[in-house]
Amino acid sequence: MKTHFQPGKKGKAKYIDTNHQILSLIIENITGEPINIVLKNLFRTLNLNKTYVCEESMNQDFIPIRYKSEERFIPLFLNSTKNDIISTAKDQMTFLKAFFSGYFFPKERLKELEKWNNIFFPFKYGIGIQKFYIPRILSPFQAIPDIIGHCGSTGSVAFFVPDIDLYITGSINQQAKPNIAFQTMIKIINKLR
Repeated sequence: MKTHFQPGKKGKAKYIDTNHQILSLIIENITGEPINIVLKNLFRTLNLNKTYVCEESMNQDFIPIRYKSEERFIPLFLNSTKNDIISTAKDQMTFLKAFFSGYFFPKERLKELEKWNNIFFPFKYGIGIQKFYIPRILSPFQAIPDIIGHCGSTGSVAFFVPDIDLYITGSINQQAKPNIAFQTMIKIINKLR
């Protein structure tokens, strides 16, 4: 396949799962364990008691994904990778705080992940993290601070707002309008400043 741009080109990013799959293979090679086992061990270490890897084809132990008013039951899809994860906002909060406090690697090295590349507005991608940003011209009365973390296609969010030391996790569980999660985050941030 032809590349979208030369690897490492400054300012460029493309959202695909290839890097995620490669990282899983690297982790498996280093640990000698399948990625689903590595993830299970990580969840146990962090006491993420409501977080698990989707592995059983008919697992229904989660709130169904929705598109508008329709429920989408897709366990075969979720189980196909052996590394799709079901979690709760509380467990995501534990993971997010561990990540940004230096649990996984030295806290002073977090800035190295912030090599922001444009992908699609209003997101920029760094190394394994996402930045949601609103330019000042689009929010003239009150600047929106950088919001760093990651989101999912169903309106799930796990973000840190460094300017006000705020962590936000949750989900609207809706594929049709995931932007509602970001509108809600902005409202929360503005109320707390």
